[in-house]
Amino acid sequence: MSISTRRAKAAPACVLLLETLDATGTPISREIVYVDSEVPLYNRAYFEVRPNTPGPAYRVTVYSADWGKMGGL
Repeated sequence: MSISTRRAKAAPACVLLLETLDATGTPISREIVYVDSEVPLYNRAYFEVRPNTPGPAYRVTVYSADWGKMGGL
């Protein structure tokens, strides 16, 4: 998976909410996931996660991020 930003701000720390969904799209499990790499300006960071609860589908939402200016901007 990847997370990206389209603005002149980087995210040195991102926390995601990973939801396991059932066949109807209803969440059956939720867990907090930490992205261990920085999301650069106008770019993306790749990460890998193994959900605690397997399911047919997943939904990932940015739970929190420390957006800040970096790279001299």
